[in-house]
Amino acid sequence: MQSFILAAVASLTLTGCISAYSEVAETAPSSTLAFLKGYTVGTGLARSSLQEYWIVEDQTCTNPQRAAWFTFANDPMELRRVPPDRRVSIAARTRFYEGAGGTSSGQPGARVNIAECRSLAQFTPELGSAYTVVQTASPTDGCTFTVVNAETGVSPPDLIIREPLACSDKALP
Repeated sequence: MQSFILAAVASLTLTGCISAYSEVAETAPSSTLAFLKGYTVGTGLARSSLQEYWIVEDQTCTNPQRAAWFTFANDPMELRRVPPDRRVSIAARTRFYEGAGGTSSGQPGARVNIAECRSLAQFTPELGSAYTVVQTASPTDGCTFTVVNAETGVSPPDLIIREPLACSDKALP
């Protein structure tokens, strides 16, 4: 149990060191991205989840800027304004932590199982349009990443989704 708590605290502490996404000014032309919490399981006794979305420069995930992050304790949606008519790259990661007593060797202690999903979406948002962005995740069934126009429910025509995430482990904090 102690290992589980330490892993969860370390994860939350590390995510605090990431630069936040710098939105375009409210008066500037923009498109809106609605980031949604994409999991419903992962909280409870010895269980936790963390979901993060970053806006990155390209598929190698350089210059990650955290656009949204979700735990069991915060709102299920965050809005961000992005420049229109310019390709945006969004990296998503969901981690599920589950602790249990005992170790694989049968010795006293605790173990932490971590399941992780990572995805990347790239598309060009249109001026004035709003998009819903969600990585639907389950610790047992895997993940799907979707981006749709909030008004039409249709994916952008140039949408590319890469699963698993193409960037290196070192690119995202």
